[in-house]
Amino acid sequence: MQYVEMSIEEALKIFKGDVSKTVLVAVKDLEKDDDIQSFEKVGVSRCKRIIKSSSTIIGIDDDLIRQLLLYSSKQNIQSIKPIGTMTRIVYKE
Repeated sequence: MQYVEMSIEEALKIFKGDVSKTVLVAVKDLEKDDDIQSFEKVGVSRCKRIIKSSSTIIGIDDDLIRQLLLYSSKQNIQSIKPIGTMTRIVYKE
């Protein structure tokens, strides 16, 4: 599994083109231990709005799944702090 910090522009390129694509999105409040994530299907336009409002974006690629982790506050990807929210976007290319 590879973690890569991405710019907003790089993340938006993932969803370029097919506007009918649906992705799974879950939002977690990092400041609450009991906050449970549940995924919901969202369209590409909403996904792009979420990406544009993020301060830190991490792309994760492995053989089974592709996902983006989007943080509302600036984070060091080597040491994530429990500040703000994290949005997880799961997609396939």
